[in-house]
Amino acid sequence: MQFLYVPSTKGEGTAVFATNLSVGPKEAKTFCRRYSRRWQIESEYKSIKNDFLAKTSSRDYRVRLFYLVFACYCTISGGSLISC
Repeated sequence: MQFLYVPSTKGEGTAVFATNLSVGPKEAKTFCRRYSRRWQIESEYKSIKNDFLAKTSSRDYRVRLFYLVFACYCTISGGSLISC
């Protein structure tokens, strides 16, 4: 395992990344930028997944079925609300 120490982009300090890839000193900043972008994508995906799921406390099976079918359709169609 290799630790990369790169100056933080958010002020003072150092950002530390752990990787099992072979990364040279010249490639460290690029590697950290890519990792940071990927982490942003993962974080956004997680928030979208949690915030946009249908939430209901309805006991009516028709309401629950509608949410399930709508969610499946949107997932299959690529998640675009325009195509839903």
